[in-house]
Amino acid sequence: DVQRQLGVMRGRTEILRAAVLELACVMDLAKVGQGDADYAAFLLPLIKNFGAETGFSVSDMGIQVLGGAGYTAEFPLEQMLRDSRVLAIYEGTTGMQGLDFLERRLVRDRRGLDEFLRRAAGLRGPGAEIIARFAALADAVAACPDAHARAFAADGWLRAGWLAVTALMAPRVAISDAGAARWAMAQIGARFAVHEAVVRDALSGTGTGTGSGTGGAGLAGATDAGSSDR
Repeated sequence: DVQRQLGVMRGRTEILRAAVLELACVMDLAKVGQGDADYAAFLLPLIKNFGAETGFSVSDMGIQVLGGAGYTAEFPLEQMLRDSRVLAIYEGTTGMQGLDFLERRLVRDRRGLDEFLRRAAGLRGPGAEIIARFAALADAVAACPDAHARAFAADGWLRAGWLAVTALMAPRVAISDAGAARWAMAQIGARFAVHEAVVRDALSGTGTGTGSGTGGAGLAGATDAGSSDR
């Protein structure tokens, strides 16, 4: 179990590192007219939110790996855990990032999303499947006329977006760290399916209190308090 946790930590950290570098390069190029500002805008809420969540979840798992010793002040992890918790608040709460990613980066203007899909078009295997499902999910969200239902779908949509970014970044990570890439992609189809179901359930109204069904109530909250790759 310790090996599994270390692998998950490694995968999350390296995917985040690659995504941050991707965003930084795109933003720098955009300043001199050679980058895609819309693509940068698409990535920004994802980097803000999952940078914060990765910092917290990796610190949390590190404490778990060390056991009782990790909980003591003799190790820096307990301080890192407390310090990183605020990142998902003052950088814009998770809910705000989700709404931004859905309403501004999809419903109002999807040019950044389309550029992301263009860059991911060459993927093969499980990564390609995730991108295809993400594109189909985007179409379903954009076609929903109910802003209330879309708001309930925002968290699941945000997390589905991060898994799509993970699929794009994993081959790059694999060039220097194949093990981290394998851990990052482990069970990605199943993990994506959870958020896909949450989004579609919310759009149908069964998970929002606007429909007659009750089955979505549990799904609507399934992604609320999770770790960085959920």
